[in-house]
Amino acid sequence: MKIISYIFFIVIFSCISFAQKSDLEKANQSLIDGYYNEAVDAYSKIISTNSNYLPIYYSRGIALLKLNEYQRAIDDFSFLISKEDTNYNAYVGRAICYRNIKKYSEGLRDLEKAIKLDSTKFEAFYEKANIHLDLEEDEEALYYYRLAQRINPTNEFTIYGQALVFYYAEKNKEAIDYFQKFIELHTKEDQFKIDAIRIIKYLKDED
Repeated sequence: MKIISYIFFIVIFSCISFAQKSDLEKANQSLIDGYYNEAVDAYSKIISTNSNYLPIYYSRGIALLKLNEYQRAIDDFSFLISKEDTNYNAYVGRAICYRNIKKYSEGLRDLEKAIKLDSTKFEAFYEKANIHLDLEEDEEALYYYRLAQRINPTNEFTIYGQALVFYYAEKNKEAIDYFQKFIELHTKEDQFKIDAIRIIKYLKDED
């Protein structure tokens, strides 16, 4: 079952010309609106004339990640890390890519680096939990979901992750409780909520 990963969109306009700012605004809007191919093309055009503008590699990496172009996204995040080895978001973005191509040890290594850079942010702990969930390491997954929740108590996907851990471990009561908490917090009528409702019904019928 799919679980959401967190990616971070950062808009920075320093060290870029006025004309390129307009192009960058259009590229960023394409990314926000979900036109990822257009965003990649626009970012690449800017890079072709200003390859030293580092934040754009992150933005293009995010667009590529959203297109499931994981290796190309890894290349952008890796380039950014080679220039800014303290870039928390680049490590997390690259780790998400590694997870999606099942290079779990590489992903965990990046997330450990991100946590060392900033242990006050929840995303690296959350992504570590996702990898451990993929690896069917329930105790580790639960531990890191709870750490992420402690840092960001209002994030419902840390609760969804814990619900999945209990569900896969066949701890039905706990799974129902956590899926119910997720439903109460999650305002969107999307596949995550549909799945949570379906699983609750299945588990109650099973009992």
